[in-house]
Amino acid sequence: MTINETDGDATQRDAFIAVDTNLCCTHANGEAAALLHAGLDEMRGRPLWDLLAAILDAPTRDSWRSALEKQPQAPMDLGEHRAQDGRRFACRCFPAPGGMCIHLVDSTRLERALEAIDEEHRHVDRFLAMIAHELRGPLAMLPHALQLLRAAQEPEDRERTLDSAERQVAYMATIIADLHDASSIMRGRVELHTSSVNLAELIAAVLGDMEEAVQRKRHRIQLRLPPEIAVWGDWMRLCQVFRNLLGNAVSYTDSGGEIVISATETEGEAEIRVRDSGRGILPELLSHIFSASYDYAGSISGGSSLGIGLRVVRRIVELHGGAVTARSDGLGRGSEFKVRLPRAKSLPSA
Repeated sequence: MTINETDGDATQRDAFIAVDTNLCCTHANGEAAALLHAGLDEMRGRPLWDLLAAILDAPTRDSWRSALEKQPQAPMDLGEHRAQDGRRFACRCFPAPGGMCIHLVDSTRLERALEAIDEEHRHVDRFLAMIAHELRGPLAMLPHALQLLRAAQEPEDRERTLDSAERQVAYMATIIADLHDASSIMRGRVELHTSSVNLAELIAAVLGDMEEAVQRKRHRIQLRLPPEIAVWGDWMRLCQVFRNLLGNAVSYTDSGGEIVISATETEGEAEIRVRDSGRGILPELLSHIFSASYDYAGSISGGSSLGIGLRVVRRIVELHGGAVTARSDGLGRGSEFKVRLPRAKSLPSA
């Protein structure tokens, strides 16, 4: 019997151990080696019971030995057992030419994976609820507008009602366009039109679009951007990234707060930081803020109230070969987002 003996990703596979009729190890995979804290070469030829001492107590090993020494001719369930490190394993054995195969499944790992899937489903549910909430208002307004149009006697009344209805339709169209765009980005079905991008000019353009919101909240904006830094990327997509990050900073910083945009260069990369003095993020939520429905994005000046989401921000940056991270010292202590992007060799030509 041949079992894949490459190390592989030991966190993503089940453990397999092949034994001969004397119940000594003949083959094992990388997960088994990692689980038993042994090298593949040193496992060969050793009795199964010696190997299992790394994870199972003596009574459990004796129980297995009693069952397996009978050389079962059909698959046999060995039950679930708790290892000495606290993890639980579901164990089965299968007859094989020249011996048998032992299959160990880390039940604890499976439970964590299922919990992660459940959490993702909850994110999707919240995201759908958020979309429904955004669409409910304009959709409820349209039947009312139609009734007013039927009853309107004066041209001015009809025109005013039509204007209102058109705004609601445009708002819904923007939401749907954002969702379609986000879906394309997350699936990697978006073409990047890359070129040299002057970082200072890009940030200035984004801030120009948000000028009204910044002035309304009386924020202090500090720019620490060396004029010679250029990144290699898609201008429009990078505008989406920083419009989202700066929009969050504006929205979630109380009036009169401070927002600092800085950049530094490293070999082959530019590192851009967006730091604010706003509400901050709970430490336990930092690992979730790039999920589908985390409600940090909020409203973005100049866009729909859904924005494109931090999850899409991360995906756009990754498509550029970069990375984005977040940090915060807790509620009321502001937050900082760090974006790393590949540097361009030179500034764009005028």
